Amino acid sequence: MNFAGFIKKFGFWVITVIYLVILLFAKNIPVFWDMYGQVKTANYFLETNFSDLFPDGNTFSDNGHFPLYALYLALLFKIFGLKLWLAHLSVLPFLFGILWQLQKFCKLFLSELQTFFVLLFTLFHPAFITQSIYFSNEIAIVFFSLWMINSILYERSSHIALASIFLCLLNLRGISLCIILLIYFLIAKRNKNAWYLLCGLIIWTSWLFIHCKITGWFFAGEEIKEFRALATPEMMVRNFLISLWKIIDLGSVFGWAAILAVALKRKTSGEPLVLLMLVSLAVILTCVPTGNPVSNRYFLISYVLLLPAFIYSVGFLDKKLPVVIPVCFAIVLFSNNGVMYPNKYGNAWDCSLKSLAYFDLRKQLDGYVAEQKISPKEVSAGFQLYFNDKFYLMNGTEKEYGLLSDTEMPRSEYVADSDICNNYDELRNQFLKERYSPVKTFKSGAVYINLFRKNPKP
Repeated sequence: MNFAGFIKKFGFWVITVIYLVILLFAKNIPVFWDMYGQVKTANYFLETNFSDLFPDGNTFSDNGHFPLYALYLALLFKIFGLKLWLAHLSVLPFLFGILWQLQKFCKLFLSELQTFFVLLFTLFHPAFITQSIYFSNEIAIVFFSLWMINSILYERSSHIALASIFLCLLNLRGISLCIILLIYFLIAKRNKNAWYLLCGLIIWTSWLFIHCKITGWFFAGEEIKEFRALATPEMMVRNFLISLWKIIDLGSVFGWAAILAVALKRKTSGEPLVLLMLVSLAVILTCVPTGNPVSNRYFLISYVLLLPAFIYSVGFLDKKLPVVIPVCFAIVLFSNNGVMYPNKYGNAWDCSLKSLAYFDLRKQLDGYVAEQKISPKEVSAGFQLYFNDKFYLMNGTEKEYGLLSDTEMPRSEYVADSDICNNYDELRNQFLKERYSPVKTFKSGAVYINLFRKNPKP
């Protein structure tokens, strides 16, 4: 059996096994970024025996979505216990689903060998591999998005209905994607199966009214009103520009440049590029109007669909270039795991493997605090650093640092400051220099944690 024959027969399973091995190696990595909230909410459902689906307030935030992913985690925890390894493996069905749906999508436009390289490239994209390691619910959102798109392309009406329902319940970006695909496939493609996308929109609307009846609000409760408030025109322009930056971030600019260059040369775009632009537009439309910070992970579906669009486009180039350019693209993608922006712009820590250095530093900080007999409540720490060990390590302990305010200057005896928090504040930095002294610095790679102590009163 030659290489092409092997890839045709086993390529999908090779990539799947690689991901399984990666997840097994990552099973002891603590809970990171927004998955902390999902694990914490899942634990709440367990403690209340699933009697309350609206844990608003008391350090819980109801964002208005149906808590589908937290319920999924809660059911797993109920069966197997609150285990860190289980949280990591919880993403496996959706990861397998993405690879399967991506393969189905590629087969409509690419050869077997090209399809294999698309699947292989998911291992090189910083956002996809990192979100997989951190068992992000964004992986589930991408799966249902791909399933929905494929169901329309393959004209599977019942699958369109199911995928759209799950997607719309998971996230508001699913609503935007359903509406855009409904318009595109009905008007441009005259595909009547697209009407089944209304199932997701109807179920979401029904949930919206149920939620409002119980909580008293549709889109913005007290806990999240600052993130759902309508942005000013200036902020909308800023959000739009940031969205464009996120789309081409993490090395994706190389892929977009190649795709657009080929499209201009051929004077035609091709369906993969059209669908890539549609899903990107769907995400932008949910990011621009509100005050919610724009995150790289929101564009994970764009990063994934960029890969087949890229391979499809370079396939039209001269014989040697379709090999050279993808290799260069893979190198660019992987190397972007090490790219750092200045602190004031923030970094996509949950979409880059450079964040892996953080966990050992946090462990060192914890060890130092315990060794010096410092009470954790005397330490103010930013996002990530303050996380309660019950949900961060899932080891039964409940050590938790105080939360460092983003709006007020610290008053605690100690302050733990880190670039991983993405809460850069020049005024706070100056405040720390004037009223606090550095005690200990922990650094590895791009990540640092600085521990400060308040200066004694004169």
